[in-house]
Amino acid sequence: MSAFVTGELYNKDITVDNILQAMKTAEQKIIDSYYGGPFIDESLKYKEQRGNKIGAFSREINQDKYHKVMKQYFKINENDILTLLQKANKMQEFTDIINNLIMKLDPLLESVKQEHNQ
Repeated sequence: MSAFVTGELYNKDITVDNILQAMKTAEQKIIDSYYGGPFIDESLKYKEQRGNKIGAFSREINQDKYHKVMKQYFKINENDILTLLQKANKMQEFTDIINNLIMKLDPLLESVKQEHNQ
């Protein structure tokens, strides 16, 4: 994700609006590209082996953990993208975009979430 986002931002001003727009564009590019395939394939294999058990929902990534991980990678021209989003109180939008991407790349999570909501 970070490589796609920083690529989108390379020749743009590093503003909060541009960061969020780059993330949305990157999300779509990942889903539509070769790169999303291995995640989806792995998830479908897991789902085939284990089924749609509610316990499998633990595959969802812990937000605090991925914020720490992504902070290492979301930098462009010495700008720390997550710090800029945090200062603008936009971390929830960042989290929503990432969660949406995780769900689209992980059919197991999506199906378990739907079952859980019924």
